[in-house]
Amino acid sequence: MNTVGYHTVENRDVDKIDDNAPFISAGSKAYLGIGYYFWDDDEEWAHWWGEHHCKNEYIICRANLTCAPDRYLDLHGNQAAMRLMKAWYTIYKNDFVRNFDTARPPLGVVVEFLKKLAFTRKNPTIFPFDAVRAEDSYLTGKRRSTLPFAVDRPGQLTLNPALIVCLYRKRDLCRNLEIIFPEEYVI
Repeated sequence: MNTVGYHTVENRDVDKIDDNAPFISAGSKAYLGIGYYFWDDDEEWAHWWGEHHCKNEYIICRANLTCAPDRYLDLHGNQAAMRLMKAWYTIYKNDFVRNFDTARPPLGVVVEFLKKLAFTRKNPTIFPFDAVRAEDSYLTGKRRSTLPFAVDRPGQLTLNPALIVCLYRKRDLCRNLEIIFPEEYVI
């Protein structure tokens, strides 16, 4: 993976943001598990998030995101990665039922389960990833921009998918982070 990421945060303390961003996201709303979240190469989604989740009081940081291909789980553009996620659901279904009281827990819970499993079994090959990318199809649907494939056919190409990148560590994966919005904070 080699992309530009946009990190949206509440506008609280610009110096703290400038010195410490990106900030980790944890808890039940962490879509892809505990990590550092970015919009994949789409500043418009970063603004949308700030307007809707930060009450229009937000700062956007831009950074270069890099990750070795074997350490990057692309759940949007890689069919093999999507089949792997489906296989994990199948393999660990009984564990999900037992530990989470559901056979279909949210993706972030599954990722954290796999990271913990890799750690407790001292087997990093279970989940060897430093970064994950996925599309939030619900958000994409709210602002979908499409182009039809053919006349009088229902098929469409989505031109603005809501692609999220989550880094599980920021050192070496996130470089050249700078504030790009609002204008008064840009150097």
